[in-house]
Amino acid sequence: MKRIIQMSMMLCVCLLPLSAQTGTKDKPETEKNSIYLEALGNGIFYSVNYDHLFSRKKNPMIGVGTRIGISYGTYNWFWGSTSLTTLPVEAYFSYGIKCCLELGLGYTSMFEDNYFSGLITLRAGYKYRRPEGFIFGAGFLAFGDSYGITFPVPHLSIGFTF
Repeated sequence: MKRIIQMSMMLCVCLLPLSAQTGTKDKPETEKNSIYLEALGNGIFYSVNYDHLFSRKKNPMIGVGTRIGISYGTYNWFWGSTSLTTLPVEAYFSYGIKCCLELGLGYTSMFEDNYFSGLITLRAGYKYRRPEGFIFGAGFLAFGDSYGITFPVPHLSIGFTF
């Protein structure tokens, strides 16, 4: 069952339309799609993410985007070794063109052997997008469940846009 979910999520990411638009000299527009590696983010320990920023035609400074990611690892805990797969999804608000403030709300599904759980995520971060395609992000993330919200955890990301 775990393999089926992993393969279906990877297939969904691969089949998304990947069209990038560029702006004119008078009105520059950043690339719309990003792939990046994130440490200590929505995927708990790490995740590989695909990000899509929707059109900014009315106001190029304000954008809305979505992202989906995946991570997998085998971890040794106090009670033994277990495999953990996370599937984070998020919708976010972005303000800026090259240097962006991002505020996001998401959900991270966690699959651990035969156990499933999920966490709500709240994220505030900064993302720098170079015209050549390099991106760098940093910020803070809080997880929430039925017991409440955790303290903010820092995260870093690095990747490229197209």
